[in-house]
Amino acid sequence: MFEKIEQWLADNGYGKPVNTQRVGGGCINQAKRLSFQDGRTLFLKLNESAPADMFMVEADGLKAIEQTATI
Repeated sequence: MFEKIEQWLADNGYGKPVNTQRVGGGCINQAKRLSFQDGRTLFLKLNESAPADMFMVEADGLKAIEQTATI
């Protein structure tokens, strides 16, 4: 799975991470902070057994919450 992620990163101008650090706080998904040579960082959430659309549905829900401007 990480090969697909590395390909996406390359295709979108990030290159290879220079550091990958586990991030705690959850028990269902894996979370990592990816750091890049230019100082940018990305948060990566992984779950190989999740339904294919799980994170897209989650993103839609987070966008809906954001649009309410209540949090």
